[in-house]
Amino acid sequence: MKASLRFILAEILVEWRTLAGGLLLTGLGALMVWAGPVVIAGIIDEGLVPGDRDRVIRGVALLALAEVLRLCSAAAGQVVYAVLGQNVIERVRQRMVRHLVALPVPYFDRVTSGGMMTRVVNDANSLTDFFQSGFVSVLGNIGSLVAAFVGLSSLSPRLGVVLFAVFVPFVWLTSIFSRQLRLVYEDMRSRLSDLNSTLADMLFGMRTLRSLGLNVPSHEKLNDKVESYAVSQRGMIRTYALFHPAITLATGVFLLIWIGAGLELVGTGELKVGGWIAGLSYVLMMQQPMTEISDRWNFFLAGITSIGRVREVLESPEERGGATPEGRFERLSFQKVDFFYEGAGGAALSGVNLEIRRGDWIGIFGESGSGKSTFLHLAIAFLDPTRGEVSWNGRNVLELDPAGVRSHFGVVEQFPFLFSGTIGDNITWFGKRALDREALLERFDGHGLITSLLTRMEDPVTERGTNLSLGEKQMITFLRAWLAGPEIWILDEATAFFDPQAEAELLAVLESERHRGVTVIQVAHRPEALRRMNRWINVRSGDLRELTATDLPAVRPDST
Repeated sequence: MKASLRFILAEILVEWRTLAGGLLLTGLGALMVWAGPVVIAGIIDEGLVPGDRDRVIRGVALLALAEVLRLCSAAAGQVVYAVLGQNVIERVRQRMVRHLVALPVPYFDRVTSGGMMTRVVNDANSLTDFFQSGFVSVLGNIGSLVAAFVGLSSLSPRLGVVLFAVFVPFVWLTSIFSRQLRLVYEDMRSRLSDLNSTLADMLFGMRTLRSLGLNVPSHEKLNDKVESYAVSQRGMIRTYALFHPAITLATGVFLLIWIGAGLELVGTGELKVGGWIAGLSYVLMMQQPMTEISDRWNFFLAGITSIGRVREVLESPEERGGATPEGRFERLSFQKVDFFYEGAGGAALSGVNLEIRRGDWIGIFGESGSGKSTFLHLAIAFLDPTRGEVSWNGRNVLELDPAGVRSHFGVVEQFPFLFSGTIGDNITWFGKRALDREALLERFDGHGLITSLLTRMEDPVTERGTNLSLGEKQMITFLRAWLAGPEIWILDEATAFFDPQAEAELLAVLESERHRGVTVIQVAHRPEALRRMNRWINVRSGDLRELTATDLPAVRPDST
């Protein structure tokens, strides 16, 4: 909690001018809270008791002015703090977006999509509640409580000390409730992340659910997550239900102490009647800020919990930087490379020694889980080796900018991801890559699927490309990579969903680029696809073994 408070305080202090204005208004409001009962005491003791009508009128006018100033400062403070909050939230959200796109790929493998969406959407929205309902209310009401205690102490220092002594255990009790509520909110957020993640899986897998004859009510995993979140909410309600009565009890104790002890002081002449009534006003005035603090404390704690989760994202290390690779690609070398996934019992890759040279056409095959994808991710700098060295043109890739290394690659995956928009948006990456449609139509004349996509550039693409076939999505990904002019192609089972004609078209296109020294690394199920390669690698349980053409009949590349 302390780290979250330091984080948000640092963000708030950036807006120090706005904060200073808000604090001045809060101070003015607290001053008016203190002044009201003082004016009331003067009206009674110096106006009503001696019968000074003019003093009463002046006192009433002064009291009305104090109330107007209090209301105006409260209203203006709400506006100022709202502006402060929006500025801070906008800046934090912008930082989150910038930071998210700079995080390394393995981070997104560890964090579920539901958990990430909870942080970006739900936790960011909780910051709005934190400022508008939590921070503003707590800060303003603390000012009112301080003013009330100062007023009580000025009327009777002894009673002020007694009331403060009673207030200390109340603060201690509040801190206990706060810790418990914070744990409840953290648990709620964690369960909400699980619920969002399960819901996202269910929505994206709706076709599969329906094909299995399942529907939402019968999806037990989702129901369990909903019930788990509901249990957490009920826990929050039970905990909070004990908090509010404690506020009422504390106010009642303060009131009884002031009434009993104050009347005795009036009887001895140590306190005038007006002062006693003013003190009674202070005690009664304390109930409102204490009640409001208890009512809004949940927003404050929810905001603190959300700040902690946002901070976790912002403090996650970004992808490493490095020097920009110079010149064209010549060779990519693996030297005694081992790779272990966090928490895994064994190595995903072990003792890999391999050199990929410019112009190589390498076919990779092996059983599922053998390490093929891990090898590709190391090649494209998505992962860093646990031991050993991967070098690019003789230089350790750890010294190079991963984005610079990837700029030399064109990747076509088995299950490509498309964005909502149009076919043209996905090919040109929303206009970031230049495309001469006529030139491409001429270049790919006779290639049926490619030509079809280029003539349908304005056709819409729904979320995740669900309105397109897998073959169409793979070819769109190929065209997207083609525009970048890559030196190395990674085809990760990229033709798995092509019909024979479309597969022949893509391989023919790459074949026509051989004279430029283009390098191809292809993972495929079908041996006929790998027959075009000039090197072959079999992956088994993390071990890479290079084969010769004569070895292929013995170890067929269709064993995946």
